[in-house]
Amino acid sequence: MPSISIIIPTKDRGQVFDRSIKAALNAALDCGAEIIVVNDSKTNNPLITDNNIITLLNNPKSGVASARNYGVTIAKSNYLLFLDDDILISESNINYIVSFLEKHPNSCLNLNWEYPEELLIKSKQNVLGRFFLKYQLNSLKGWRKGSEWKEKIFEVTSGASYCLALSKQVFNSIQGYNEVFPHAGFEDFEFNKRINAANFKIFIEPTEIVYHNEEDKLDLNIWMQRNYNAGVTRKIAFELGNKEVDLVISKAKQTIYAIIWPFRKIMFYIILLFSKNPLFDFFSFKLIHLLTGLFIFKGYNRN
Repeated sequence: MPSISIIIPTKDRGQVFDRSIKAALNAALDCGAEIIVVNDSKTNNPLITDNNIITLLNNPKSGVASARNYGVTIAKSNYLLFLDDDILISESNINYIVSFLEKHPNSCLNLNWEYPEELLIKSKQNVLGRFFLKYQLNSLKGWRKGSEWKEKIFEVTSGASYCLALSKQVFNSIQGYNEVFPHAGFEDFEFNKRINAANFKIFIEPTEIVYHNEEDKLDLNIWMQRNYNAGVTRKIAFELGNKEVDLVISKAKQTIYAIIWPFRKIMFYIILLFSKNPLFDFFSFKLIHLLTGLFIFKGYNRN
């Protein structure tokens, strides 16, 4: 039996996925792990060198939630590690996770994440990358800004599936991910609520770091589509009865959004026109903030 089953959903990530699967393979070879790649694309197949520890599957359904669930049905280990297709993991990461689950089989674990060094350098040359750096969106600690952060392992009420480890028993007891979610986003919110309701604990280990290589997302169109999808999944979570995630927008802001929506491509053009000169970042960041809120709103109210 494998020490752990690493489940990686992927969809049209090209070289980003290529680098992630190579890192996962190198990490897993000496750990006795298996890797299950679930392809969620209906048009492309990821290129994977033949290897007896990697299983490539095509998702018979659609969406990251169903891809993860499908991977679990194939998993041979009692321990599961869900990994995003842009995460670079190491052998020491996997060894730590297995050791943790052996000691705490009824708990879930997130490892810390940061941008790799080369992506930090690339980000400084890109207006959206500089936006991420300005608002500390290049690390898990930054994304959790305003929430408690400690220098040693600590308990939280919500984890995320970019690098989430748990036992198959815990996963099955809460019946996996809700497949009504078509995109990544608030499927994690709903999943966490069921983990908490079942009295399982979630931990973050800040000293074990994986690298988040989302270099293809330093693109304004991709970033806004990501926010639109987040709005879609947020609305689904709300419709499932999670009233606390309702997106409340003032009438004045709704009016502003209605006015600027037809001009969004012009706003994109303005941001990109001045993107190479950091002197214009203050103005560009204001537009990025405005567009981010706009696309979340449009996703939430897509019907």
